[in-house]
Amino acid sequence: MKIPSSTLRAGGSAPRAVQIFSEHGATAIITGQVGGNAAKALEAGGIKAYAYRGSGSVADALAEYTAGNLQPLPPLA
Repeated sequence: MKIPSSTLRAGGSAPRAVQIFSEHGATAIITGQVGGNAAKALEAGGIKAYAYRGSGSVADALAEYTAGNLQPLPPLA
C-alpha cells in the first residue's frame, strides 16, 4: 500500500518510516505511543499500532502481542 505523498510531506521521520514498514508488508507495530503524523501515516498505510506500556524487552512485547494481550491504539478522531 502506498502512503499518500501529502502524508509523507507532513513532516518528521515517522511518515517515511511507515512507508518503509508498508513496503515490507507490516500490518502492525508495537509501541508506547505515536504522534499525530505517525498516526495518520499508519492509518493511511493500513498498519495498526498496539500499545506496550511494560518495561520489558522487545521479546516481552512480542509475547504480549502474540498472546492477544495488547490493545490497539485508537485512531485519530
